[in-house]
Amino acid sequence: MEKKPVIICIDDEDVVLTSLEIELQQAMGTTCRIELAQSGDDAIEMLHEYISENQAISVIISDYIMPGMRGDEALNKAHALVPSARKIMLTGQSSIEGIASAINHANLYRFIAKPWDRQDLALTIKEAHQSYLQHVLVEKQREELAARNKELEEWNASLERKVEDRTREIERERSELALANKRLDAEQKKTEALMQNILPISIAERLKAGETKIAERLENVTILFSDIVGFTKLSSRLSPEEVVTVLDEVFTLFDSIAERYHLEKIKTIGDAYMLVAGVPDPYPDHCATVARAALEMQERLKIFPELLPEIAQRLDTTIQVRIGVHTGAVVAGVIGQKKFAYDLWGDTVNIASRMESHGEAGKVHVSEEVFTLLKDTFAFEKRGEVDIKGKGVMQTYFLKEHLKESLKEIS
Repeated sequence: MEKKPVIICIDDEDVVLTSLEIELQQAMGTTCRIELAQSGDDAIEMLHEYISENQAISVIISDYIMPGMRGDEALNKAHALVPSARKIMLTGQSSIEGIASAINHANLYRFIAKPWDRQDLALTIKEAHQSYLQHVLVEKQREELAARNKELEEWNASLERKVEDRTREIERERSELALANKRLDAEQKKTEALMQNILPISIAERLKAGETKIAERLENVTILFSDIVGFTKLSSRLSPEEVVTVLDEVFTLFDSIAERYHLEKIKTIGDAYMLVAGVPDPYPDHCATVARAALEMQERLKIFPELLPEIAQRLDTTIQVRIGVHTGAVVAGVIGQKKFAYDLWGDTVNIASRMESHGEAGKVHVSEEVFTLLKDTFAFEKRGEVDIKGKGVMQTYFLKEHLKESLKEIS
């Protein structure tokens, strides 16, 4: 029987390890094993043992501040032993130095702040575990392709030796090879186009030019998170194909808005959607542009019944999203060696996510920092002080409309 992949959790506090074990077992079920280590040294020793047993390690989660070996050091050493495992740093302190070290030397997959949100933790670990499985599958396919390419090279060498006796046959083979090269060139162009769809264009160009480690701090960034309200309940009333159809329509609509405003879509997780302005290149009007995009997303989502009338009629309800917006500084970089991903980390990301999760259906929930930047050009509704999980009491607002657009309508 094939061994299940292992997820290793590293923390010097028993209560944290126990909590991680319980939550990961609930999230992952029987798809993997959860193993615990109370220090970086224990984890490295455990890794050596698993390697000798040819045991797959899919995810390694490490606290940052620990006696002896720090979390980034443990992840760096683990990366040297199991480079394909997804490394995640879990800490109650924000350390740009530690994050950068783990990105540069351990191929850091994600950064999760303590105390974590259970749903965010579960989604992140599931995504990391699935990413590892996809990596293993791609590597297997790559090996098979390399074997086939080697066979083709040997066959071509054999044809070269017989060229004098089989001139006309070689010409035919050359013609076929030219066609294959043409197809290969077309596939390479498709690959480049796909990379530019997955990554920001400037980042894709830097990778193409030979850069292997991209991580930088950006000061002026505005982040938007959206989430479909009650999607889990709605999806229980739909077939799998219909669930995908709904998400495709909503996210395609959001993609068109992001493209029109020249914003970068970072990722989707389930029914959540994240975009940003100000990365990887400076965006002078980043906050106002994201605000206009957020208002348009809410407005255009009202046409959902017209896009999918049969599904909308069956649901007998409207599709609504919560949107959260915050502005500030982030760490941005490329993670992954085979399957690249451009991602953001830092307090700004966490607060933007909290603006969404603490928002209301059909509204754009923003922080006081956003209000301060845009109060002269946008209309807001003061929500008051809100107890934001993990951040404490914050003054927040609902974004209502763009004042210049409102004046045009009045005139």
